[in-house]
Amino acid sequence: MRKKQILKIAGMEISVVTDADSAIVEQSVGMVDRTIREIKLKSNGCSLTEAAILCALDSNAERLTQQQKYASYETQIEQDKETIEDLTRRVNALTATVASLQEKLDQTAAEPGAEPVAAEESAPEQPDAAEQPEAAEEVAADTEPAPEPAPQPKAQTRTQRPKSKSHVGSMFDLLTFDDV
Repeated sequence: MRKKQILKIAGMEISVVTDADSAIVEQSVGMVDRTIREIKLKSNGCSLTEAAILCALDSNAERLTQQQKYASYETQIEQDKETIEDLTRRVNALTATVASLQEKLDQTAAEPGAEPVAAEESAPEQPDAAEQPEAAEEVAADTEPAPEPAPQPKAQTRTQRPKSKSHVGSMFDLLTFDDV
Protein backbone atom coordinates (compact mmCIF):
# COMPACT_ATOMS: atom_id res chain seq x y z
CA MET A 1 0.00 0.00 0.00
CA ARG A 2 1.51 3.30 -1.10
CA LYS A 3 1.58 5.97 1.53
CA LYS A 4 2.92 9.49 1.80
CA GLN A 5 5.72 10.12 4.31
CA ILE A 6 7.66 13.18 5.37
CA LEU A 7 11.39 12.41 5.70
CA LYS A 8 13.94 14.63 7.42
CA ILE A 9 17.47 14.24 6.06
CA ALA A 10 20.31 16.62 7.00
CA GLY A 11 17.85 19.24 8.19
CA MET A 12 15.72 19.10 5.04
CA GLU A 13 12.18 17.80 4.94
CA ILE A 14 11.26 15.71 1.91
CA SER A 15 7.81 14.42 1.07
CA VAL A 16 7.80 10.98 -0.56
CA VAL A 17 5.25 8.36 -1.55
CA THR A 18 6.40 4.80 -0.93
CA ASP A 19 5.10 1.29 -0.46
CA ALA A 20 8.15 0.20 1.53
CA ASP A 21 7.90 -0.87 5.16
CA SER A 22 8.26 2.13 7.48
CA ALA A 23 11.06 0.43 9.45
CA ILE A 24 13.08 0.02 6.23
CA VAL A 25 12.42 3.65 5.27
CA GLU A 26 13.53 4.86 8.71
CA GLN A 27 16.70 2.76 8.57
CA SER A 28 17.51 4.06 5.08
CA VAL A 29 16.86 7.67 6.10
CA GLY A 30 19.15 7.24 9.11
CA MET A 31 21.96 5.83 6.97
CA VAL A 32 21.69 8.60 4.35
CA ASP A 33 21.41 11.31 7.00
CA ARG A 34 24.51 10.00 8.83
CA THR A 35 26.52 9.73 5.61
CA ILE A 36 25.62 13.25 4.46
CA ARG A 37 26.47 14.70 7.87
CA GLU A 38 29.85 12.86 7.88
CA ILE A 39 30.66 14.17 4.41
CA LYS A 40 29.76 17.74 5.39
CA LEU A 41 31.85 17.53 8.58
CA LYS A 42 34.92 16.09 6.88
CA SER A 43 34.81 18.16 3.67
CA ASN A 44 35.11 21.84 4.49
CA GLY A 45 33.01 24.06 2.29
CA CYS A 46 30.90 21.19 0.99
CA SER A 47 27.33 22.20 0.24
CA LEU A 48 24.35 20.04 1.11
CA THR A 49 23.80 19.32 -2.59
CA GLU A 50 27.42 18.23 -3.08
CA ALA A 51 27.23 16.03 0.02
CA ALA A 52 24.01 14.44 -1.26
CA ILE A 53 25.62 13.74 -4.65
CA LEU A 54 28.70 12.19 -3.00
CA CYS A 55 26.40 10.10 -0.79
CA ALA A 56 24.52 8.87 -3.88
CA LEU A 57 27.78 8.09 -5.72
CA ASP A 58 29.11 6.15 -2.74
CA SER A 59 25.85 4.22 -2.36
CA ASN A 60 25.73 3.31 -6.05
CA ALA A 61 29.39 2.25 -6.09
CA GLU A 62 28.68 -0.05 -3.14
CA ARG A 63 25.59 -1.43 -4.89
CA LEU A 64 27.55 -2.16 -8.08
CA THR A 65 30.22 -3.95 -6.06
CA GLN A 66 27.56 -6.09 -4.40
CA GLN A 67 26.00 -6.90 -7.80
CA GLN A 68 29.39 -8.06 -9.10
CA LYS A 69 29.88 -10.26 -6.05
CA TYR A 70 26.39 -11.70 -6.49
CA ALA A 71 27.10 -12.50 -10.16
CA SER A 72 30.35 -14.26 -9.25
CA TYR A 73 28.52 -16.26 -6.58
CA GLU A 74 25.91 -17.32 -9.15
CA THR A 75 28.69 -18.47 -11.49
CA GLN A 76 30.35 -20.41 -8.67
CA ILE A 77 27.02 -22.04 -7.78
CA GLU A 78 26.57 -23.23 -11.37
CA GLN A 79 30.10 -24.68 -11.37
CA ASP A 80 29.43 -26.38 -8.03
CA LYS A 81 26.18 -27.88 -9.40
CA GLU A 82 28.10 -29.37 -12.33
CA THR A 83 30.72 -30.79 -9.94
CA ILE A 84 28.01 -32.29 -7.75
CA GLU A 85 26.32 -33.88 -10.78
CA ASP A 86 29.67 -35.35 -11.91
CA LEU A 87 30.40 -36.70 -8.42
CA THR A 88 26.88 -38.15 -8.20
CA ARG A 89 27.41 -40.00 -11.50
CA ARG A 90 30.74 -41.33 -10.24
CA VAL A 91 29.23 -42.46 -6.93
CA ASN A 92 26.43 -44.24 -8.79
CA ALA A 93 28.96 -45.99 -11.05
CA LEU A 94 31.03 -47.06 -8.03
CA THR A 95 27.90 -48.28 -6.25
CA ALA A 96 27.00 -50.39 -9.29
CA THR A 97 30.56 -51.80 -9.40
CA VAL A 98 30.45 -52.68 -5.70
CA ALA A 99 27.06 -54.38 -6.16
CA SER A 100 28.41 -56.38 -9.11
CA LEU A 101 31.49 -57.46 -7.17
CA GLN A 102 29.37 -58.38 -4.17
CA GLU A 103 27.15 -60.50 -6.43
CA LYS A 104 30.20 -62.33 -7.83
CA LEU A 105 31.52 -62.90 -4.31
CA ASP A 106 28.14 -64.28 -3.21
CA GLN A 107 28.04 -66.61 -6.24
CA THR A 108 31.57 -67.86 -5.53
CA ALA A 109 30.73 -68.49 -1.88
CA ALA A 110 27.54 -70.36 -2.86
CA GLU A 111 29.38 -72.84 -5.12
CA PRO A 112 29.82 -76.27 -3.53
CA GLY A 113 33.37 -77.01 -2.35
CA ALA A 114 34.47 -73.35 -2.60
CA GLU A 115 36.73 -72.17 0.18
CA PRO A 116 36.33 -68.60 1.50
CA VAL A 117 39.05 -66.30 0.20
CA ALA A 118 40.46 -63.64 2.51
CA ALA A 119 41.14 -60.21 1.06
CA GLU A 120 44.82 -60.48 1.98
CA GLU A 121 45.22 -63.76 0.10
CA SER A 122 43.61 -62.43 -3.07
CA ALA A 123 45.88 -59.37 -3.31
CA PRO A 124 48.90 -59.78 -5.59
CA GLU A 125 52.18 -59.98 -3.75
CA GLN A 126 54.45 -56.95 -3.92
CA PRO A 127 58.18 -57.31 -3.39
CA ASP A 128 59.34 -55.85 -0.12
CA ALA A 129 61.83 -53.01 -0.64
CA ALA A 130 63.86 -54.17 2.38
CA GLU A 131 64.31 -57.63 0.82
CA GLN A 132 65.42 -56.17 -2.54
CA PRO A 133 67.70 -53.19 -1.85
CA GLU A 134 68.73 -52.90 -5.52
CA ALA A 135 65.13 -52.27 -6.60
CA ALA A 136 64.69 -49.62 -3.92
CA GLU A 137 67.91 -47.89 -5.03
CA GLU A 138 66.79 -47.96 -8.69
CA VAL A 139 63.44 -46.39 -7.79
CA ALA A 140 65.19 -43.75 -5.72
CA ALA A 141 67.61 -43.03 -8.59
CA ASP A 142 64.77 -42.68 -11.09
CA THR A 143 62.92 -40.08 -9.07
CA GLU A 144 63.97 -36.49 -9.47
CA PRO A 145 64.66 -34.36 -6.41
CA ALA A 146 61.88 -32.04 -5.37
CA PRO A 147 62.30 -28.53 -6.80
CA GLU A 148 63.32 -25.75 -4.46
CA PRO A 149 60.38 -23.58 -3.41
CA ALA A 150 60.26 -20.23 -5.19
CA PRO A 151 61.40 -17.29 -3.09
CA GLN A 152 58.57 -15.33 -1.60
CA PRO A 153 58.26 -11.69 -2.70
CA LYS A 154 59.21 -9.15 -0.08
CA ALA A 155 56.39 -7.24 1.54
CA GLN A 156 56.02 -3.78 0.12
CA THR A 157 55.75 -0.91 2.52
CA ARG A 158 53.46 1.96 1.74
CA THR A 159 54.71 5.47 2.14
CA GLN A 160 52.52 7.74 4.16
CA ARG A 161 51.13 10.68 2.23
CA PRO A 162 50.67 13.93 4.06
CA LYS A 163 47.03 14.53 4.79
CA SER A 164 46.02 17.74 3.10
CA LYS A 165 42.33 16.88 2.95
CA SER A 166 40.13 14.91 5.25
CA HIS A 167 38.88 11.58 3.91
CA VAL A 168 35.23 10.56 4.23
CA GLY A 169 35.89 6.85 3.88
CA SER A 170 34.26 6.45 0.52
CA MET A 171 35.79 6.07 -2.89
CA PHE A 172 34.73 9.59 -3.83
CA ASP A 173 36.19 12.82 -2.50
CA LEU A 174 34.96 16.30 -3.13
CA LEU A 175 37.29 18.45 -5.23
CA THR A 176 36.87 22.20 -5.34
CA PHE A 177 38.27 24.69 -7.82
CA ASP A 178 41.02 25.45 -5.28
CA ASP A 179 42.21 21.81 -5.47
CA VAL A 180 42.63 21.80 -9.23
